[in-house]
Amino acid sequence: MAKNIGDMKAEPPKILADSDLKSDTKSINFLIAGYSRYQCPYVWLRSDAKELIDFEENQVFDRDSPLDLESMRYWRNYDIRPWDVLAEILTNTTLKPDENPFKIDYSFFEKIPVEESVISIGAMLDFLRKVYLRHYVFSDTVITALAASIMGD
Repeated sequence: MAKNIGDMKAEPPKILADSDLKSDTKSINFLIAGYSRYQCPYVWLRSDAKELIDFEENQVFDRDSPLDLESMRYWRNYDIRPWDVLAEILTNTTLKPDENPFKIDYSFFEKIPVEESVISIGAMLDFLRKVYLRHYVFSDTVITALAASIMGD
């Protein structure tokens, strides 16, 4: 049964590998989906690694109910963006709050064609700029790590 958030009732989309995700207890898997009908995204927990998550105590972890996230509650009233949703998920699942949840795997860019790498790096930098400008608790860590990698540290 889906949980009502506001006036909307959202059912999670079906995933082919849903049974595989359910049995994975070493990692945390979320499904983020947006429906034009509801005019906002929803997030579902798709794995059984609840002990790795630090959400509010009254949070219901039902696989068929979207998570009750602050970013979802304020989606319609404030300038909430998809990266705000991602940031909220990451800050509630990162073990060390001072870690950079957006740590870059530079080896990925070396494995793809140069053309794709240029576009991907540009998109990543734009995304990280948006993250930094939102002044999350980890924003300084994101920009410091990026600057260090540019300087060759």
